[in-house]
Amino acid sequence: NTLMGPLVNEGAVETMMNALVKIQEQGGQIVYGGHALRGCFVEPTIIRSPPNMPMLAEEVFAPILHLVEFDTLDEAIELHNNVPQGLSSAIFTTEAGAAPVNCALTVPLIEPAPTPWAASSSAASR
Repeated sequence: NTLMGPLVNEGAVETMMNALVKIQEQGGQIVYGGHALRGCFVEPTIIRSPPNMPMLAEEVFAPILHLVEFDTLDEAIELHNNVPQGLSSAIFTTEAGAAPVNCALTVPLIEPAPTPWAASSSAASR
């Protein structure tokens, strides 16, 4: 079983529900979740999001995972770097050579970069 705690207060639940309305208005599709439960508990939500959706650049501080499809690694890096916040994101790919890229790097490295979550046993994604 997976346990997820509540949001911080009822205002955070309202913020999440309002964000989900905006996301749908901007072309996002709820794939899973999206419901307020009892109290400050909400369902984690998975959204299929178009790459140009303005809500991708807004941090809601709620359990919302955006899935954005891309064709090239350069496109994926541009999408990752096109948001003002620096919280967490990940690239999922079937091309193993592209998987260990750390998209946050802006300067060349002398040594290969570790994977973004090499130091932890669990990874969270946006």
